[in-house]
Amino acid sequence: MKTEAGSVPLIAVGGGAFLIPEKLAGVSEVIHVEHGDCANAVGAAIAQVSGECDQIFKDMTRAEAIAAAQGIAQDRAVAAGAGRATLATIESEDMPLAYLPGNSVRVRVRVVGDVAAG
Repeated sequence: MKTEAGSVPLIAVGGGAFLIPEKLAGVSEVIHVEHGDCANAVGAAIAQVSGECDQIFKDMTRAEAIAAAQGIAQDRAVAAGAGRATLATIESEDMPLAYLPGNSVRVRVRVVGDVAAG
């Protein structure tokens, strides 16, 4: 998106870069970067792996429910390819559910980690 008038170049990268023509209205120059079609693959290769748990826990303290949800999220991240030693919790929320019996609480936890070596 252009934020001001004037000549602006466009750098075309990613899997769909081949669809961008050499001349484009409002663009001073279209630059097709060599090997730019690999940009998506590079981003996917360096991305972190995540695991999530969104579950209702019953007959547990708040701390126990959060710990259980973190364990489930961590196990899911490891199963998806993350290294257990690199895991970090990036989101955690809990909400007591008064309309359910047994001291029920909904816990949602998301963890991420680097791709496991090996």
